[in-house]
Amino acid sequence: MQLFPGTHLGPYELTAPLDAGGMGSVWRAMDARLAREVAVKVLPVSVTDDDRKVKRFQREAQAAAVLDHPNVVAIYDTGQQWVDARSPLGKERVLVHFLVEEMVHGPSLRKVLRSGRPPVGWLVDVALGVTRGLAAAHEKGLVHRDLKPENILVDAEGVAKIADFGLVRFIYPETAAPAADAAGPPSTDGTDAVPRRDARVETLTRTGFVVGTLGYMSPEQVRGEKVGPESDLFSLGIVLYEMLTGVPPFTVPETDPMSAILTVNPRPAEEIVPETPRLLAKILEKCLRKEKGRRYRSARELERDLLDLRREVEATGTGSQVLPAVAGRRPPPSPLWLLLAAVAVLLSFLAGFGVRSIILNSAPRSAAPAGGGTDR
Repeated sequence: MQLFPGTHLGPYELTAPLDAGGMGSVWRAMDARLAREVAVKVLPVSVTDDDRKVKRFQREAQAAAVLDHPNVVAIYDTGQQWVDARSPLGKERVLVHFLVEEMVHGPSLRKVLRSGRPPVGWLVDVALGVTRGLAAAHEKGLVHRDLKPENILVDAEGVAKIADFGLVRFIYPETAAPAADAAGPPSTDGTDAVPRRDARVETLTRTGFVVGTLGYMSPEQVRGEKVGPESDLFSLGIVLYEMLTGVPPFTVPETDPMSAILTVNPRPAEEIVPETPRLLAKILEKCLRKEKGRRYRSARELERDLLDLRREVEATGTGSQVLPAVAGRRPPPSPLWLLLAAVAVLLSFLAGFGVRSIILNSAPRSAAPAGGGTDR
């Protein structure tokens, strides 16, 4: 099923598709009431009959809406509506669930990394932004559980914003989660644990069920255990390691990523990139410890180390330094290099043309053959 540009969801007019993911497609849209551009996330029509996924989609909106922080994508609205959609059989009337988000004018961190590894100072600024966004979420009792480069957006001013709380777990329902009666009746099979008002933990997954993105999960997630803020900090460590070295820390030949997360210690970042600041290497090592009790106790504690790192980077003048390419990974050519290469090709062509002209002009002319032809 596909929606049409021009479709109206309440006051929001869909204008162009932006992206698609496991929890739905994202559209560029216009809010007719406020004349502002927004992003509208639409739950896939194919899963609207799955109460569990619809519930998780709604919880995403409710979870993120309690956060008012510059490093978290803002949620404006949510709803559902019958619309016309495109199907293999033509148009079909369907019920869609949607939420309305802040429009972030900038790429995902994944798209940034495809262009090469960033300067150290930029890496530290992004890390600080994400850490502050996580700290705000954790203090509201929310754990993201799916932190990865695709879920980190960087706006035109370079501000990092965390998106997609679709896999969030509520630690303290009374501060962030909807009331129990608003979430619907409890499941009889135990898969959707909806707590009473005095419950301390709510989760949309049964214990032992793995939720997250392969390669960016914490050991607790891989084992199917309940997770807390330490899990997000482990995932952030994976993201920062990849930003610095150009490769994820648990990419090991002949070892699947889940086993690697549980059993493999990543290669020290300074062995891959010798120019790695010592404090940055320490931060990565602490984030990626297998035992959650040995990681940072909170995002605020990590933020303090990152602030020290930024001061160190500024003092040493390495903030704008682009680290050398990792062996086996060629960095993309810079625009200046491309310009110089084009000039060199042009000069070579002109030089070759000039030499050829001199040779032709200095060569003795022979008589033209019968029929008026010329030498070549």
